Amino acid sequence: MLRKYTLWAAIGGLILCEQPLAEWSTELGVDSTAFFHAPLDSRQPQQNISLSLQGSYYHDWDGGYQNLSFHPFIRVDQHDQQRNHADIRELSWIKAANQWELRVGIRQEHWGVAESANLVDIINQRDTLEGLNSAEKLGQPMLNLALIGEQGSTLDLFWLPLFRPLAFNGPNGRPRLGGEIQSATYSHDDGDRHQDIALRWSTTLANADLGLSWFRGTNREATLIPTANGQFIPQYDLIEQSGLDLQWAVESWLWKAEIMHRQWQNAHYLAAVGGFEYTFNGVANSPADLGVVVEYLNDQRDTADWQNFHPGRMLTTPFDDDFMIGLRLAVNNLASSDAFLGLIVDRNNGSRLLSFQANQRLSETLQLSLSAQWYSHQNSTDLLYSLRQDDHARLQLTWYL
Repeated sequence: MLRKYTLWAAIGGLILCEQPLAEWSTELGVDSTAFFHAPLDSRQPQQNISLSLQGSYYHDWDGGYQNLSFHPFIRVDQHDQQRNHADIRELSWIKAANQWELRVGIRQEHWGVAESANLVDIINQRDTLEGLNSAEKLGQPMLNLALIGEQGSTLDLFWLPLFRPLAFNGPNGRPRLGGEIQSATYSHDDGDRHQDIALRWSTTLANADLGLSWFRGTNREATLIPTANGQFIPQYDLIEQSGLDLQWAVESWLWKAEIMHRQWQNAHYLAAVGGFEYTFNGVANSPADLGVVVEYLNDQRDTADWQNFHPGRMLTTPFDDDFMIGLRLAVNNLASSDAFLGLIVDRNNGSRLLSFQANQRLSETLQLSLSAQWYSHQNSTDLLYSLRQDDHARLQLTWYL
């Protein structure tokens, strides 16, 4: 029912974006994905094509102190019916004043500074139908009051009245984690109607940006309970999470850190990611900049401890003791060409994930993007073991209308 409502709302938003007096824009995307190996499941394709349509509507009044924004999204997939989906990324009204700002509606909020994983980022659910490691998020219904202090400090208070569970690929979806996913279950009787709350204080100190956050509500990360027929049931527990994120700029160095403490029932654990990015400006006497990114990820939920607390449940984080090294290239040309190459290596078993992303504008209205992922030396105990045959490349062409 929710997906049907969201579809019609998104279609209505795209129509609204075409009104001549509205401030609007539209993006049309065509994606083609090719897989390098035969699938583990014969129902999965060797190649796949999908179409996406995203609208953006914005209007402000009251001298800029009030505004309305609407961002609907639709995707249609060649093979996977579960990936045919629509979402309201944003539908919000904002009222601003000198020392406060009120934001009401469906919105997206991003916390965190690290490249490899944002451990403190918990307000929005990930749109996993856009990719297992996609940065795309589902819109989150919320009421957000921001209290603006002196010297750039802000205290954000959040009320989150509706939880949105993860959406998973269907039998024909690829890549796909393990077996098929059944309907979600919840540890609390309120289910997806539990009233979640959160707050975040952020400030700037000299060259450093600091954020402290707290959340109490339904975990945005599911644990997967295997069934006798090889399927999985996602379970969502109530948690309390505290977080810290820090970014410090020193000349060509950018130091980053995120620390998260989470507790639920009788268990608790720490997770952290930290590292640096160093930028070489004007490489080879050109306008291009080359950044070197190094990060370390650690999560106390190693497999043994997890099974002690949650027997039979599948651990949902693949990064418990991993290093990431990456190269970021910004060509700084008229085509806005950029590229990123990253490698994550598990220190315990040597499993590796290699990712590549590149973008270039072909004209004022066309952009070409290429992404690829390779999974190698995957251990049978890893979450990513089910993706060992899913090395792939994805080519995306986007029209800005």
